[in-house]
Amino acid sequence: GAPLLLGGEDVMDNDETPGMGSKVADEDFKANFIGRTAQPLVLEDIDAVTGATISSKAALGAVNLAIEAFQTVIGGAGA
Repeated sequence: GAPLLLGGEDVMDNDETPGMGSKVADEDFKANFIGRTAQPLVLEDIDAVTGATISSKAALGAVNLAIEAFQTVIGGAGA
């Protein structure tokens, strides 16, 4: 079948520095994930938030955990 695509990511809550790490909740950052295949990503795959690498990595890690959980539920990548 067709590959599964990501619809984006949503930040429910964060305690990041306003104007820096909190930018992972902005639409520009979220757009990094829309339309990508549901496969784990690395930092080089996205446009990280300048000056907020740790926050970008944390958001990316959360997306990857969600992808792994989804793949476990459906029985494998792209199933």
